[in-house]
Amino acid sequence: MALTKVQAEGVNLSDDFAFTGTVTGAGEWTALTPVTTNGAASYTITGIPSGVQEVMVIGAGVHRNAGSNKAVFQLGDTNGLTTSGYKLSVFYNQSSNFYINSNASLNGVPIAFYNAEYNFRADCFKIASNEWSIDVKSFSEDGSTSSFLQTISRISLSAALDRIAIVDSGGTNFDGGTLNVLYR
Repeated sequence: MALTKVQAEGVNLSDDFAFTGTVTGAGEWTALTPVTTNGAASYTITGIPSGVQEVMVIGAGVHRNAGSNKAVFQLGDTNGLTTSGYKLSVFYNQSSNFYINSNASLNGVPIAFYNAEYNFRADCFKIASNEWSIDVKSFSEDGSTSSFLQTISRISLSAALDRIAIVDSGGTNFDGGTLNVLYR
């Protein structure tokens, strides 16, 4: 195929340009209704349509009133939430200590370890038919103590993803914050 030179000196950016038409498939996000996390030990959000390739969950000011166990993020399908088999590596600090850990099968992806207010972002990417990669970054600041947590995980679902949840592993109620779920 022969190339045709359109303009010898390139594009003149001082020209006026007009665009007509519709851009589709350029990565628009669809947001579900935000959920307030106050008064229950788990929150499940449904309504994620089949065919979604990416889900982003933003937790703003999510607080759990417990000093032990952990809060986890779970994916699910029409058969319910997947509560085991999360293969992951987690990196976190608490005060001046730094920890690294790998696990072959947990009940979810950690988003919070201690009694504090957390802001987190969970990015979920479809990597195969019903297999998902999950990258969680979480930050908390409680008085003079702050902590950062990052978890990289993988999980295989039995059907198409249609729900996500945050769950307090110890059964303690969340007592503040908001979950925002977006997908594309």
